Amino acid sequence: MNKIKRGTGKIEFFTNLDYIEKKYYAGYVVAKELYNLTKKEKNITMSYKQFSIYFKKYIFSQDKRFTNQDISKNESNLSNKLEEQKVIDKTPKIRKIIVGDKKHKPYNPHTREIDPKDII
Repeated sequence: MNKIKRGTGKIEFFTNLDYIEKKYYAGYVVAKELYNLTKKEKNITMSYKQFSIYFKKYIFSQDKRFTNQDISKNESNLSNKLEEQKVIDKTPKIRKIIVGDKKHKPYNPHTREIDPKDII
C-alpha cells in the first residue's frame, strides 16, 4: 500500500472544489454519495473521513439554505417536544371499570368494601 504524503488530500479537495460544489448544488447533498462520485470520476485518493471534514467546513457550512441558526432552532424545538412527550407519558392512566350496579359507582380495587355478590 502506497503511503500518501501529508496535505495531498487537501490539495485534491481544493483542486476539485468547483466540481464538488456543482454536484452538491445539482442534488448530491449526501456527503458519502458525493465522495463516491468524486472518487470515481476524478480519481481522488483521500479518505472519506478527510473528505467529510472539508465538505462540512467549506461547502455545507457555506450553504445559505441551511444556516446554523436554523439547525439549532430545529434541534431546540425537537428537544422541547421530547420533553413535553416525557411529561405526558409519565402521567398515570386511570381506567374506570364498572362492576355490578352498586349505586352506579366505578369499582375501586383499593377499598376494603367488596360486596360478595360482585365476586365472580
